[in-house]
Amino acid sequence: MIPARWCPHCHQQLRFERAGVMLGPSKAALFDMLKSAGDIGLTSEEIGYQFERLGTGTSNRHNIKAHIFQLREQLAGTDYRIYTDRRRPPGWYMVKRRRAAA
Repeated sequence: MIPARWCPHCHQQLRFERAGVMLGPSKAALFDMLKSAGDIGLTSEEIGYQFERLGTGTSNRHNIKAHIFQLREQLAGTDYRIYTDRRRPPGWYMVKRRRAAA
């Protein structure tokens, strides 16, 4: 997980920017995991294992699904899309949407 950073002046947790969206450390780590997995994708269990190993306490499958849906909503206005495909091995995938030719 990305270590939390704190503002030296107001002592609030600083956010991380991914795809033009400000995210907390857990969501930024999830974004990085899904992006780096590429076409292979990640299962909820693999994501949970990574979070458990990193000590976030969000390793429950239902928590992972909730985090993915929240991240999906935050990325709605960007070029990135998170999806699951039943034709492939079960898991979560992130792709960058193609821009339509003008």
